[in-house]
Amino acid sequence: MKVIVFIFCVLFSCSISAEPTWHESKIDKIYPQGDGSVVLIFKNNNNECSHNKETKYYYIKVNQNGVNETGLNNMYSAALTAAASGMNVTVNFESDSKACYINRLSIQFDN
Repeated sequence: MKVIVFIFCVLFSCSISAEPTWHESKIDKIYPQGDGSVVLIFKNNNNECSHNKETKYYYIKVNQNGVNETGLNNMYSAALTAAASGMNVTVNFESDSKACYINRLSIQFDN
């Protein structure tokens, strides 16, 4: 009986865990918000982002998806650099959240 309960718990925990998803695109808009978070809007959306609008908002926010204040500032700076230069970025976001919280961002310099 203990084995069955253990297997059920493992399967259930796998199905509710956050699903990290990678996405690469140029940035269309950067939208800093009053609460300190930043919204990125990409030229090409990822269908895995469950935000229900045509224009998908991808959020960078402290205490969401492992992001702290330093991480937010670093990703915001990198996003501004990429947008101003017209370079692609690659982000990792939570696809099971309607906010599609980003926790990693890199710039593609060899475009």
